[in-house]
Amino acid sequence: MSAIQRAWSKKFSAEGRANRAEFWLFCLVIGLLYLVLSFVVGMIFGLAQVEQEYLIIPIIVIWIFVLILQIFLLIRRVHDFDCSGALALLILVPIAPIVLGLIPGTPGPNRFGLPPGGGYGPPPGGGYGPPPNS
Repeated sequence: MSAIQRAWSKKFSAEGRANRAEFWLFCLVIGLLYLVLSFVVGMIFGLAQVEQEYLIIPIIVIWIFVLILQIFLLIRRVHDFDCSGALALLILVPIAPIVLGLIPGTPGPNRFGLPPGGGYGPPPGGGYGPPPNS
């Protein structure tokens, strides 16, 4: 499963982990979605000749939707390097999401689960090997 599919399937979930590829690709997709939706709303309001003060309402609704997606994604991102989801509140600091997106994830499993992308961690004896049989 690709990083985008993985991120979109968990868009409203704070469970699990999101690796750097999933984080950055989903940020790109969300950003493009925001631009396209904002443009479409602007075009619709422009063609309907609605006053500009009413244009801000759908733009704010779209922005809130995008912010919610980003918060859930950032919670899963900080889970990847074994930190509490509360660290995602740093989304309020402008540069923090960029920094959090650059930190490498914990290799192998951590308290939030296995690495994203179907990875598996070290077996009890150490080293990396195939997943144990259930």
